[in-house]
Amino acid sequence: MKHEGEAAGQVETERDIKMAEIINDRFEVIRILGEGGQARATLARDLRDGKEVVVKELHLARAADWKSLELFERESSVLRNLDHPAIPSYVDGFHQEDGARVFLVQEYVSGDSLNALVEREGLFDDDKLRDFLAQMLDILAYLQRFSPPVVHRDIKPSNILRDALGKYHLVDFGAVQLIVSDEIGGSTIVGTSGFMPPEQLIGQANPASDIYALGATCVQLACGMEPGDLPMERMKLQFRDIVGLSDFLCDLLERMLEPHISARFGDAAAVITALRMGKMDPPAADPRRGASAPASSVLAHEMASLVPVRQAIGKAPVSSPKSTIYLGDDGTLSIETVSTHRVPYLLCAAAFGAGLLLVFVSMSGGPESVCCIGLPLLAWSVGFLGYRVIKSYRQYVDRLEVSPAGISLESGHRIGAAAPLLVTGQVAFSLPELRNCYLHIYQPAGRARASQQQRTGGRKRSGICFVDHGGREHAFELDGVLTRGVRRSRAQERLAAESEARWLFQVTQAHLEALTSPGAGDSAQVAPRTVPDEIGA
Repeated sequence: MKHEGEAAGQVETERDIKMAEIINDRFEVIRILGEGGQARATLARDLRDGKEVVVKELHLARAADWKSLELFERESSVLRNLDHPAIPSYVDGFHQEDGARVFLVQEYVSGDSLNALVEREGLFDDDKLRDFLAQMLDILAYLQRFSPPVVHRDIKPSNILRDALGKYHLVDFGAVQLIVSDEIGGSTIVGTSGFMPPEQLIGQANPASDIYALGATCVQLACGMEPGDLPMERMKLQFRDIVGLSDFLCDLLERMLEPHISARFGDAAAVITALRMGKMDPPAADPRRGASAPASSVLAHEMASLVPVRQAIGKAPVSSPKSTIYLGDDGTLSIETVSTHRVPYLLCAAAFGAGLLLVFVSMSGGPESVCCIGLPLLAWSVGFLGYRVIKSYRQYVDRLEVSPAGISLESGHRIGAAAPLLVTGQVAFSLPELRNCYLHIYQPAGRARASQQQRTGGRKRSGICFVDHGGREHAFELDGVLTRGVRRSRAQERLAAESEARWLFQVTQAHLEALTSPGAGDSAQVAPRTVPDEIGA
């Protein structure tokens, strides 16, 4: 039997829908998709373009605590920055009644949930599950490339839809979390029982937690039973005997479902590699402790050594870094910068306007020589603008990877984010070969320095420089952060770019110190220093 207050709230909700068919003068309500005590989701039509959208509403007067508002606003903030075809796009966000009702509008995905799909088509076999895994891992890899990485925290069959074209979509980012450091945002337990790994039960979700939840989802698709109903042994799901999958796929799912994070895949990229190769390497053993070291003590040591690195990553000096950083559980630090050329619209517009003015003057009775100048200027401005627009589609990519195995540098370019990378430079060497690491930031100098650069063969590019045992320097170029897209006339942009470059260097140094700390065996003795300009190079 419903309480009187609940019944009154439901009547009020239904009356609101009937009376206010258009929300915020833009979204025409079609029907209610779902509602609870404090929130409601409706299907609506955007009057601007006619597309169907989902309007989520949180009523603060009915919320149990402020955590509901925090999660709602976090979902809105994260969706605003995501751009992936398998994730609902952010449309709008607003509030009404002086903030008492908060709204989030996102793209509507038409499709069937996995639960409905299994009920209609039956259990997933090997081929169907491989296709599902490949699509979902692509989504997770995209989320985990952010800095900090985005963790969904509630992957399960009801939060995954398949559209009419067979494409899977990950929805409901209401439990999403941004992992900044081990000390931030780790006290809230959000998720669904049976799909949460042990670390998430104590509020310590990370990218590997989504890998566990995806593995549990695959098991349910293959056997038809919820993970919470399956037998367990030493906290591991026992499913191999009740699914009709190949041995390799069972081995893959068992690694995804390892209760101990050190034995599990650390991120989506590792699972993608194993799935493509059709084989898995055993979990990396720590040669410094021997095979008999307990997994818990090994994990504790590794996690403790990486804490300063995670803290350094969490201290980004800018709200939207141009670079992407990811620190894997295996101790691999990956940094990537992607940049494009800026299109000089103002310069082209000024040249075009000047050319047009000269042509107009000559046609109004002025000297013909003016027209001879104006027409080429018009042609140049149009041609140069077209050239720079085409050039702006080229993305310049620089990648740095620092791991216990060594240091890898790669650079190249591509036309668009989906195109393959054309590698123009690649080098790798081991940590014992490293003798020095420093930051070089090029500062524009006067005429005397410019003439000296011409005699010596040009300036040295900005970047994080690594010196090997032979004295050779290898640079992770930071032009994508410091030069491309940064207007030198804007002091604020220049200072922000330099702050980000120093932050990347500090993160790299913290990771090198963690890898070469006492007890790490024979490794490089790295002496950090910062070189601000050409003089110190």
